[in-house]
Amino acid sequence: MDKNQENNNHKVSSKFNATATTSKIIFLYILVGFAWILLSDYVLELFVADPESISLLQSAKGIFYVGFTAIIFYYIIHKQVDLYVSSIHDLQRAYEELDQGHQKSLSLEGKLFDLAFYDPLTSLPNKTMLEETIQSYIDQHPHDGMIGFVYFDIDEFRNINEVKGHSTGDELIRKVAKELGLGIKKPHMLARMGGDEFVIAFFDIEHLESFLPTVEEHLGHIRKSFLLDEDDFFITYSAGIALYPDHGTDFITLFRHADAAMSIAKSKGKDQIVIFDDEMVHIIKQQTELLNQLRMAIEQDEFTLHYQPIIELSSGDIVGVEALIRWVHPTKGFIPPLEFISLSEKNGYIKEITEWVFKEAHDKFPDWRIKHKEFKVSINLSATMLMNDKF
Repeated sequence: MDKNQENNNHKVSSKFNATATTSKIIFLYILVGFAWILLSDYVLELFVADPESISLLQSAKGIFYVGFTAIIFYYIIHKQVDLYVSSIHDLQRAYEELDQGHQKSLSLEGKLFDLAFYDPLTSLPNKTMLEETIQSYIDQHPHDGMIGFVYFDIDEFRNINEVKGHSTGDELIRKVAKELGLGIKKPHMLARMGGDEFVIAFFDIEHLESFLPTVEEHLGHIRKSFLLDEDDFFITYSAGIALYPDHGTDFITLFRHADAAMSIAKSKGKDQIVIFDDEMVHIIKQQTELLNQLRMAIEQDEFTLHYQPIIELSSGDIVGVEALIRWVHPTKGFIPPLEFISLSEKNGYIKEITEWVFKEAHDKFPDWRIKHKEFKVSINLSATMLMNDKF
């Protein structure tokens, strides 16, 4: 209720006091009655001497008094009734405004709750809701419970966004959420983490040997073709699994370890499920360290090109060479291409490496003083570079 409404209600309540108002009316009636009796008798005695005339005038005076007081009381009562009716209307209006405000408050509260705990695209629980649910379960089952934390995303989802647009990508996300939601029942929970990433939390797991087939069965519902904008797209997924309490005793740790397992699933070719183990943390730590060092390799002149001759069998002549990149780290020594090429492809650094190889081969070519016009330098290209628009 606003300030003006409060002031109006205060005025009404201060004016409309039953005891005080009634007392005023009675007092006024008594005052007017006594004043009329005394003054009218005095006037009659002053101007009229005939007893019969006085008697008639007394009757007329009484009738006049009744009519006069009736008019006064009508005015007073009408005014009070108007005030009463006005007060009732004000109270009704105030109640209606209060009820509308309450309904708006409830509606806003519901919207804020949905925004805080549910994903607007799919209406699934979001990360906040998932975290609170898992943490609550852990608090209630510190020694006797088990959770299967399945973290997965859609393989090559970015390609769908790039080819068909984000609206089509959103359509796929909704379809995936619907397919999975049909099979996930309480107490288990399906949540969307953002983008194309989801989590299925399985609570109170009793038999681990049947858990993985259960996960495969649920995720198998989305490993199929989806019709998107009149085109079929076959969808696969990469998933990582962490278990409570074996792989973590809080949400953050379970999430991090499931993410590590999913990263391993992607590095192995995607379209698979990987269960976390402690060795994965070491592998990912090594990959992260190697990636950081890889970013500095060109600047610190750690790459070299080795040239493998290409020989024509019929003549035995060298007709070209194949340029092969090698990385010699100052502390780790020789690092095989199989280790850093795939890593650079996944993290977008392959472009800088390819450009360095072309420049280095070009700069060295004149130094060889090759007279053979057909002499060629072959350079291996990543499929990632061939799909690059700027290559």
